[in-house]
Amino acid sequence: MRLTRYDVEYQYNSGKSLLLGDTLSRACPKEENRDTLVRMIDSLKNYPDSILKEVRDATTNNEELQELLSVIKEGWPDRKDIIPELLKPYFDFRDSMSYQDGIIPKGTLILIPRKLRDSIKMKLHVAHLGYNSMMRRARDAIFWPGMSKE
Repeated sequence: MRLTRYDVEYQYNSGKSLLLGDTLSRACPKEENRDTLVRMIDSLKNYPDSILKEVRDATTNNEELQELLSVIKEGWPDRKDIIPELLKPYFDFRDSMSYQDGIIPKGTLILIPRKLRDSIKMKLHVAHLGYNSMMRRARDAIFWPGMSKE
């Protein structure tokens, strides 16, 4: 109902003109794509410095995430069965994960190390106004495999 007041025009765009996908798929982005890449990286500025430092420190001291980081930097293998068992939960998200300033983002979401997950869940539960509202807030900011189940 809200969209009926708009006159929408659809336009086909080829894959190479989709800036975010094109930018992340190339080692050196074209000049016109740099602004999009900078905006994506700047999304980390929306988080308080204390949270970013806590996540950065926990990521540095987490063996699983250090191995994940090395796979992200070197490139993911084509098949899931040849990666280490502890990285298999991340395989389905491999195309949207990157590395920025000691933190592993999945798009604009921050990957939360295991050590911090319980405290993050407690913070979410303290202020929530119901399950759906709490999960919507969580999905807009943080990520880990199986987060919804937990």
